[in-house]
Amino acid sequence: MDTSVGGVAAVAGVAQGDTIFRDREESEFYAQCVRDFLLRHSYELLEDKEIVELGVGTGETIAELLGYHGFTGKIRGYEIDRASYEYARKLVDDRAVSDRYLGINENFFQAIPRSVAGGCVISNPPYLPAHDRSIRMPELWGGSDGSSVTKQIIECGFEHLVLLVSSFSNPLSIIDFASRCGYRVLDFAVRTMRFGTYSSEPKVRARIAELSRRDEAFVSAGRYCIAGVAWVKNPAAVDLSDALARGLTSLACSPALYSRLCLGVPTEYLPSPPDRTLA
Repeated sequence: MDTSVGGVAAVAGVAQGDTIFRDREESEFYAQCVRDFLLRHSYELLEDKEIVELGVGTGETIAELLGYHGFTGKIRGYEIDRASYEYARKLVDDRAVSDRYLGINENFFQAIPRSVAGGCVISNPPYLPAHDRSIRMPELWGGSDGSSVTKQIIECGFEHLVLLVSSFSNPLSIIDFASRCGYRVLDFAVRTMRFGTYSSEPKVRARIAELSRRDEAFVSAGRYCIAGVAWVKNPAAVDLSDALARGLTSLACSPALYSRLCLGVPTEYLPSPPDRTLA
């Protein structure tokens, strides 16, 4: 029997609830981005400052970073879901990194002040788009277009951001919003992902198709792009926002691909078909 959770060995004595996020491929990409950006861009200078995480999940990503990659900073992670919090707390204890990784079962946005001076926030934020949060895992809802939680994080004002951004969650609006808030894209990594269990839910997939028709989502049949992005609030930094935008829009959906995207979606969820032809 498979006892893994998103590629993480099950923690003994902790129930694995349906609210625990399970996506091994995406979690591994998030881990890679956090590790690379924190170590590559002198984030070790933040060791005596504030590093916080929205969405601890299983805790595996940061526990591995602290346990195997020589990062000596301390990170405070917020997890609103009780089952995920309990799972992560046991895993962090088992990995002997609880002195550097503090999990807190609270709402990030209620605990963090609206205007933060300095510090760094890391997150794979909820980004599933749907007209309401009545989806298979409501904890993954990112608002009507999938960008709401990401923009809330940006508004907090941290000096550094390390976030995942999906190509089907109105990514251009996120890039523009961050720019208007004074952020520069310091670095990024983009890869393609297959639609998974959560993004393939008919209600979500139909909303993605609708956003694609409006050029607010960029997908190709069964794939989308996801980017790990390092932003910095520094007007003197080189800004890679344009390059990031090109990467996240590289899978523009033609009418033919739009039709394939909608295969299997109940008709009550479907928006009108696109009336444009992409070059």
